[in-house]
Amino acid sequence: MTAHQPRPTLSILIASHNHDCSRLIADLSAQCTRLKTSGGALCEIIVGDDASDNTQTLQANREACAACGVKFVEMAQNVGKANLDNLLADESAGEWLMFIDDEDE
Repeated sequence: MTAHQPRPTLSILIASHNHDCSRLIADLSAQCTRLKTSGGALCEIIVGDDASDNTQTLQANREACAACGVKFVEMAQNVGKANLDNLLADESAGEWLMFIDDEDE
C-alpha cells in the first residue's frame, strides 16, 4: 500500500493450503469493487498459501490474485492455519479483519 492510498476499512484474509480458491478470490474482489464504487467501505484481500505442494492449485491462486490485484503471500514451509492467520493479520492494513476459510465444506 502506498502512502497516498486511503487505509482500507476491511481486510479479508484467506488462508489456503492445497485448495483452489480462485473463484472465491474473484467473487470477493468483484464484491469489494462494487462496494467501493457505491461509496461503501474500502476493502483489501490478502491470500496466504501455507506451502502448498499441489502446483495446479497454487498456480490457480497465484493467477487469480494477480488478475484481481489481490496480495498473495506464499510460505516457504507449512506453518499451520493459526500461524498463517496471524501472519496475514500482520500483513493487513484494515481497521477490521475478516478471516475466511478456503474450503467449500
